[in-house]
Amino acid sequence: MKRPPPSRLYKYHSIAGRRLEWLRQIVLESELYFASPLAFNDPFEARFDISMEGSVSDYRAFAEEARHRGHLQLPANMGMTDYFLTALASDFASLALSFPEHFRESAGRDIGVPCLTEVNDDVLMWGHYADGHRGVCLDFTPANAPQFFEDAYDITYSPHYPQLNWFRMGDEERARAAFLTKSSLWQYEREWRLVDLHSGAGLRRFPPDALTAIVLGCEMGPDAESRIRGWVRERSGSLAVRRATRGAHEYTITVVDA
Repeated sequence: MKRPPPSRLYKYHSIAGRRLEWLRQIVLESELYFASPLAFNDPFEARFDISMEGSVSDYRAFAEEARHRGHLQLPANMGMTDYFLTALASDFASLALSFPEHFRESAGRDIGVPCLTEVNDDVLMWGHYADGHRGVCLDFTPANAPQFFEDAYDITYSPHYPQLNWFRMGDEERARAAFLTKSSLWQYEREWRLVDLHSGAGLRRFPPDALTAIVLGCEMGPDAESRIRGWVRERSGSLAVRRATRGAHEYTITVVDA
């Protein structure tokens, strides 16, 4: 069952190189980049096991559809006998070994997602995704843009690849299962994704009110901070500025008003 998004979702963002200009686009143009999952840093992204197990009627419906679409070339008078369908099932069992990579590549071109999280004070994510604590963490309020966040899904973490049954799942269900499951090793990220299954990678506009605050990293330099604060003043609509601060005696981050 699909969970509603939490009251706040965050996106860690580097400001190194061109990414500073990308941040300007987010703040001033209200445009967020949806990336292909195949461009992410996890080589296990969108890996899955597929099952072609089905009944004779499943294979009959599949073969009829394939013949109708011209994907299966058979004589016009050839019937869908049980013998033929049993042979077809055997062929597809072997095809299933190579199918996941083809599906992954094809679906990866169609899908676009930004990665978000439930937490804004994770030391590791500040280090990995926000330019070694020199970047920012963007603070989104989904309730301010319910339509934009209606396709927000939380990641399922598992020690195993997801199991996809070709006959029991539709294209969208297969895509969500494949692209919304990650290794349990990533569980600390508490990740959410906005999923566009059809338009691929690219910029998407979001309602400006959806972005409610920007958190400055504890290692951000004064020049970058000055530019970002200038964009905040220039932006139409209010945007709070906060700062991530290092714990005095513990390895922690605390976010405070700035």
